[in-house]
Amino acid sequence: MTDPSTRRSELSALRELINTSLDIYQAELDKEGFPEPGLKDPTPHPTDDPTFLPSRELFESRQRLVGALGMMLSIIQFPGERAMMLSLGVCVELFSCGYGTDIETFYQHHASSSLSVVVKADVARILVEAGPKGMPVDELGKRVGVHPLKLSEHLRSPMTYSHSLKR
Repeated sequence: MTDPSTRRSELSALRELINTSLDIYQAELDKEGFPEPGLKDPTPHPTDDPTFLPSRELFESRQRLVGALGMMLSIIQFPGERAMMLSLGVCVELFSCGYGTDIETFYQHHASSSLSVVVKADVARILVEAGPKGMPVDELGKRVGVHPLKLSEHLRSPMTYSHSLKR
């Protein structure tokens, strides 16, 4: 179990990352003269144009925001709820809810399939037995009878449920 003081510092670090990245993102939009994107605006945002080439700062701040929001989901959302939503093919990513695409459908299928492999291989029990220091994926692969490279690919999606895994 994670030390509660560590959990708070993870949330604080994510809050700082989100706030800093959002400030940079908004400043870059202002530099371009673009409005802030919004869910209630039915018109495409200028950054949605496939020919739009964002500045490095705009691109990186957006990537950090998307990653941080995914991490926030992993920390705050109940793991069982997230697993159930993924298995049902429900869009759970904050930035794309309500706007299904083939890429999202692929991600959801992949995450669900990966979770199935991890559950059938009893990875959670082995990681719990390994303790808070986790276990290298090579050793874990040998224990469950799955090649480490293949197992590491399956662990990418469900890895958010077990922060003790060492890659």
